[in-house]
Amino acid sequence: MKKLFLLFSILFVLSSCGKSDEEKLNDLIEEATKASLYIPESYDPVSTQCDTLGIDIINPTNIKKSVKIISLVREAQSTQKQIEWDLEQQDYWQGKYGDFYNDYSNKVRRGEEKRDKLKSQAMRLFAELLNDYNTNRGFYGYFVDHKFRAKNNMGDVMFGDVIYIVNKDKTKIVAAYDSSDDDFVGFVQMTAAMREIGENYNLEEINLDEICDNIKSAFEL
Repeated sequence: MKKLFLLFSILFVLSSCGKSDEEKLNDLIEEATKASLYIPESYDPVSTQCDTLGIDIINPTNIKKSVKIISLVREAQSTQKQIEWDLEQQDYWQGKYGDFYNDYSNKVRRGEEKRDKLKSQAMRLFAELLNDYNTNRGFYGYFVDHKFRAKNNMGDVMFGDVIYIVNKDKTKIVAAYDSSDDDFVGFVQMTAAMREIGENYNLEEINLDEICDNIKSAFEL
């Protein structure tokens, strides 16, 4: 989780919150955290790290978009493996049994069409995310990494780690994300890849397969 927050800090922050800002947020964070617990009175804060938010890209729509990109890329990779198998069968039946050869030739053609469509859809969504990442810069509020202990519904003490997005005047929590959620963790890693790509890029040169292959689960981080 330290690696995740380090990524977050590199990607999204303008600067750290001042001490007074962090103190002002504590009540807001505590109230929100307790509201999500089975046993609110068991809440025990461990640490709160606050930074100003310097890019407006963290939202449910973009997180869903990154999940869709990964899904499309992996489906395209699976389709490619099927194409390779069908090509082997096509070569085997060439000149031996025309119907089988034609069947596998058609499978290869349909597979290539499906693969190309999947890859095109994934790249279109990735281009949208890239555009958001490179254009929505400024001061957009705060993000807060809050760690705590609390009892679950069985009475066992568990450890929690939540990322809160807070508005500019520190009066409202805009969103909250569990740092162990794979969708959120994958989005942060995809954003890291976008940072490496930068503002001057050629979509045709971006290896989306490699980007998605390098995305790890929360457990792996």
